[in-house]
Amino acid sequence: MKWQVQIMNWRDELGIPKGSDESSLACRPWTLSKQRKYRGLSVTPRVLAILDCVTIQMLGGFEMTKSLLQQPDATFRIEHAMEAVICDVSQNPVRRAFSNSQGIAKCQTTSSILYSFGADRIVTAYEQMLLQGHSRSMQLPDSMKQKDVSDLAGMGISLPCFAACIVAMLCTCGV
Repeated sequence: MKWQVQIMNWRDELGIPKGSDESSLACRPWTLSKQRKYRGLSVTPRVLAILDCVTIQMLGGFEMTKSLLQQPDATFRIEHAMEAVICDVSQNPVRRAFSNSQGIAKCQTTSSILYSFGADRIVTAYEQMLLQGHSRSMQLPDSMKQKDVSDLAGMGISLPCFAACIVAMLCTCGV
């Protein structure tokens, strides 16, 4: 399958040696933990592979992950490094659709399934609206379905991004 090839290429980029034991902790630093619940997430081999690659990427690659796992507080350090990371597991692995250490993330779409490493669950539709820059005081009609809220967030754009687009158009097109 296409996603498997993309995961293999990503693992190569991360420095994971070919033929490595797939079940080793160094190859699966996030998903081998028994305490994870993945609330709201459809746990498939594809999703688990993405979560592990994101974790290895955020930890600095395979060698850094291996050395971190030698530390007595490895679990705490991994969870601390990943607590603010959000990953869109609906995207193909080649897209690298996860937030970086500065909290900057890729584009959110109407089909986005966002997993919060810190909360160990999917991001709710309301939280997706907050990611777009809406205020916590925002009120949605009770009759509005969660899917509709998620779609609204996926079709939206945060105000700073929109402002940057307008400024760019003013500077280039003479609008």
